[in-house]
Amino acid sequence: MVKQLTLNALDRQVTAGLWRGIQGLLAVWVVSILVAVPVEGSQFEDFLRFVELGKSSGKVETSIVSYRDLRGVEVQLIGAVHVGEPEYYKKLEERFASLDVLLYEMVKPRDADPSQLQRSQSGVSLLQRTMKNVLKLEFQLDAIDYSAANFVHADMTPEEFENAQDAKGESLSGLMLKTMMEQQAATSPGDSIRENLRFLAALTNPNRSRALKLFMGRQIGEMEKAVIGLGEDKDGNQTGSVLLQGRNEVAMRVLTEHLNTFRHRRIGIFYGAAHMPDLESRLLKLGFRKVRSEWLTAWDMTGD
Repeated sequence: MVKQLTLNALDRQVTAGLWRGIQGLLAVWVVSILVAVPVEGSQFEDFLRFVELGKSSGKVETSIVSYRDLRGVEVQLIGAVHVGEPEYYKKLEERFASLDVLLYEMVKPRDADPSQLQRSQSGVSLLQRTMKNVLKLEFQLDAIDYSAANFVHADMTPEEFENAQDAKGESLSGLMLKTMMEQQAATSPGDSIRENLRFLAALTNPNRSRALKLFMGRQIGEMEKAVIGLGEDKDGNQTGSVLLQGRNEVAMRVLTEHLNTFRHRRIGIFYGAAHMPDLESRLLKLGFRKVRSEWLTAWDMTGD
């Protein structure tokens, strides 16, 4: 699927046509860890944003949005990007410890120990680890302790995911290809040249990891536009995707089970930030209302 890239490989790929390849890599990366289909009443920017702090400074932030129902039960949507600063994951773990239960995403066998998946050689895992190494960030699976007593798996198994995709005629490779093509089609030749030059400047910057983080951080909002159609059919009708809405249905089913026990007052849902607009819509339909939002810095490009 996606082969691991090393820094040396990136160096060798600095050619006139590099930007198209980088667009594809960015598109695949967004699909694997950020892909979102915005829903009416929700904004992607409420859950993930790039904050511009000058010509050469900025940060990527994810939110923790809290909702409450008439019983006083609080559900927190804790968005994430899957590679981030060590301090980012430290703050997330502090929040997790304050909750009665944390429902987490991970396509894995029901009885599999998440710590064993740290050695996964899947294409998506290799891509995320490549991003971690290039950008000098931490990988979520390495930074989060999934053995905590309040952690509850709330996602599909690999078999369920594969069967659901087969039934829908959907595939990860197809979604990635669609995103790549839409992103390239949306980029004018002039914009492509400018982005190519910016990327080359980041690659040759003495502080390459910081420069690349800044470059890619600025792409996050724009990349979201290229994946709006992932849950649409050829006529533009919303059908939902297994990757997003299908997995969200599983998370909401597990949430409902916990809500029905009346034992937990503070529940967190820890999913990639891109899942959050759809999850918010589902919470509002259950009678929850938004009560507050907080922001955490996932990538920090404010220092030298």
